[in-house]
Formats: sequence, structure tokens, C-alpha cells
Amino acid sequence: MTRVATVVRRNEQLAAAYDEVCQLADRWKRCAVSDTGNWTNQNVVFTKAVGDMFPVAKLILKGALLRDECRGAHFKPAFAMPGLAATDPADKRREAEQWCDAFEANTRKWLKSTIAKCDAEGNPEISFQDVDTSLIPPRPRLYGLVGADAIEEVWKERAAEAAGHAASAGGRTVGAGT
Repeated sequence: MTRVATVVRRNEQLAAAYDEVCQLADRWKRCAVSDTGNWTNQNVVFTKAVGDMFPVAKLILKGALLRDECRGAHFKPAFAMPGLAATDPADKRREAEQWCDAFEANTRKWLKSTIAKCDAEGNPEISFQDVDTSLIPPRPRLYGLVGADAIEEVWKERAAEAAGHAASAGGRTVGAGT
């Protein structure tokens, strides 16, 4: 789990880890405890604790496998959004707009909370729930990305335009007296 399901995640490693956890969970069901005493039996306590970890590990791995994105806790290099390659200002602007379009599409698809629960056999059931962004709208994090200045400029223009549409849709002008 520590090797494959922390910050950097790769689907092939997550899938292999999920299979391994499933195999270990099956082995755990057949394990035997050497201490058969009824009083302060630490072997039983430890063995039960290990068994309780398998459903949680399965939930984490399955949830991570289902999210093919590259941001926050789901950093998957295979899905990283590249920086801008253009040097010509017009081409750079066009690339920045395409980058923002892709970011918005990813946001519509992945700005969700992962809801995880186990069925009766301890197998994961994953669903997703939309995140309320009415107070804090999503924005790209551009830490050191090549072309971040152009992307930021396009993003701010779009945000200002969206705010203008929202204000006019409200039927009143912001700051006007009543």
C-alpha cells in the first residue's frame, strides 16, 4: 500500500496491489491461531485487526484505480496535463485556451467525492458525489508549469466573464442601490 497508493499512483501498480490484497484476504480467512486460550489472547486480537485492514485497503485501491486524473491525492503521471510548448504569442494563447478547456472537462468529470462502502463479503462498492463549489470555484494549480503565465491569464479572463454572466443573471447590478 505504501509503495503504490500514496502520492504518485500508476494504474498497473494499483491493479496488481488490489489483486495481491484480495489474495491475502482469502489467505487470512484460512489462517490458524496458535494460542487457543480464552483470556487476553493477543494472537486473536492481532489476527482480527489484520483481517479488518483488507476491506479498507480494497476500498483505497479500487477508488484510486477508478480515478484517472492527475491532481491532488490522485497524482497519476499518465494523466498529467503538460505545459505549453508554443513560443509564438498567438500559438501560446491558443494552447492556453485548449489547456483551460481540458482542465474544465477534467473538473466536470472528476470534481467529485469518492463514496466507498463494502458489501457483505468485504468487496468495495464505489460511487461518486458532486462537490459544491459555490463558495470556492475550482482553479488550476500551475506550480512551475511551462506556460503558466498564459494559462493564468486565460483562466482569469474566463473567471471574470463567468462572474459577469452570474451577476447579470441575478437581475440586478452588483453595488446598485435599492
